[in-house]
Amino acid sequence: MENLSTVSVRDSAPELARGAAVGLSMPSQTLVALVSRHVAQDSEYLTVGRTRIGRTDTFTTVEAIDILPVKVFEEYIANCDTTFKSEFGVTMRVAKLTMTNDIQDLVGFPVHIWSDRSVPGLGILVEHELIHRNGIRIIIRDRDEAAPFLHEGDSGAMVCYSDPRRGNTVFAVAMIVGEMTEGNENTREYTAQILDDALQKLGVMNGCRYLFIEEGS
Repeated sequence: MENLSTVSVRDSAPELARGAAVGLSMPSQTLVALVSRHVAQDSEYLTVGRTRIGRTDTFTTVEAIDILPVKVFEEYIANCDTTFKSEFGVTMRVAKLTMTNDIQDLVGFPVHIWSDRSVPGLGILVEHELIHRNGIRIIIRDRDEAAPFLHEGDSGAMVCYSDPRRGNTVFAVAMIVGEMTEGNENTREYTAQILDDALQKLGVMNGCRYLFIEEGS
């Protein structure tokens, strides 16, 4: 794995591409946006407004992994807002990627998303090993029954949590797939693709490593 190229990923603000995750450009690295595969798979380009910022067919993907990496065109890298937000709206320059093996310890933890409509969406992680073909997903419920965790159009939003034990660092856990259509009729539940697991699989397929950029990189 040491000779593989490196692909950097980060979260983005809505003005770039809602729900995308993007990385900063560095020597020998490539900036990518992570978007919902089932939303973007029929589009040749990732567009913001009327501007095409990357092609959707750059990397090999599979249907079972609902995350699509899109290489951002060089001329638009400087326009990318790569910050994250805590659930309280505090802007964070970096976030940590939650490892798959650590997610079992997060059952019962509060999580959040930011999108055009969910500002923020607040939920609770209730299950961590929903196997969906060759992908691993988590299940999230509303934190407040009167306030849905997500709304229509939120597919691709990043599921994050803040850890007060570690200086309120924001951790990225998964990418929203959508609301579950089966299950408890009285409780809304949602699924999200675990990022670490998906990025490792996509890395093997494409001969590269997908990494979140650290502070100062």
